[in-house]
Amino acid sequence: MIIVLSTGYFKLDLLIRNDYESILGIIIIRIVSYFVVLIIGSYKNIRQGDIVPNTYWLCILIIPIGTLYLLITIFMVSGLASVTIFMSIALVLFINFATFYLYDEISRILSEEKDKILMQQQNKYYEKQLELMRASLKSIKTIKHDLKNHMTSLYALVEENKNEEVLEYLSGVIKVFNNNEGLASTGNTVIDSIINFKLREVEKEKIAVNIDLNIPRELNIPSFDITIILGNLLDNALNAVKKLEKDRYIDIKIKYTKGRLIVKIDNSFDGIIIKEKGKIITSHRDKTNHGLGLESVKTVLEKYNGLIEFKYDSNIFHTALLMFVE
Repeated sequence: MIIVLSTGYFKLDLLIRNDYESILGIIIIRIVSYFVVLIIGSYKNIRQGDIVPNTYWLCILIIPIGTLYLLITIFMVSGLASVTIFMSIALVLFINFATFYLYDEISRILSEEKDKILMQQQNKYYEKQLELMRASLKSIKTIKHDLKNHMTSLYALVEENKNEEVLEYLSGVIKVFNNNEGLASTGNTVIDSIINFKLREVEKEKIAVNIDLNIPRELNIPSFDITIILGNLLDNALNAVKKLEKDRYIDIKIKYTKGRLIVKIDNSFDGIIIKEKGKIITSHRDKTNHGLGLESVKTVLEKYNGLIEFKYDSNIFHTALLMFVE
């Protein structure tokens, strides 16, 4: 519209057919349109597909719709100076570019906020695992320091054929180790720390936990990705189990074989499933800090050509996940 007005076609009515015959104008329109596309294409955060809240979307849509209405109104008003029309259209164009910029910045801020939350979670996992490792190391040092005394005591008990006392003594030594190992102790620091941190209160909450882990010490998966996956799935399982008064349990199986990482989590729940647009969502009131959503898990899985499947009956929720790891 700006180019058309600049090339002498000031009297335009958008509601009727107009013949525009300026060859120079048509060429310039193509060139300017190309640069407009380049500018819009530079907004890289828009292409990342981050979920924008509906309230932001409403504001974003109101601006172009409102400016379009203003343009139609301007062209329908008679007697306006060409400079006024030109400046109005230029201002409308600027407003719409600003809208794209606003959307791009909102996407960037939301992405950074999500990354920040995940990083904080991951740091907590590592801190907990480090605490467990320190406690275990301290216990080992204590055992080594007192090893001579322990052996002397055991030797005396064996000589006197006090087998029950020997077993009780050994049981106490073993208990020192077991109390500080945590629920997961595969040697894979990332997975161990996530599980141990998330399930640190299961005993106090009277939640029965069964863990079967068959994974190597090192996996070719960034800790950031595994944090999103396990963190969300364990959050959802814990939130569901804590709602129950009895029969609280979580069953976790993680296995790595031939380039495939398989995760299975079964947990008891109250049988209530909340869906939004056909997708299962977290039922926790604080949806920002409790579970970043199954969509985040699915987004990570796409990088590994992975799959996730949910099944549930009246009181058991099954989650099965498959990732292809090089």
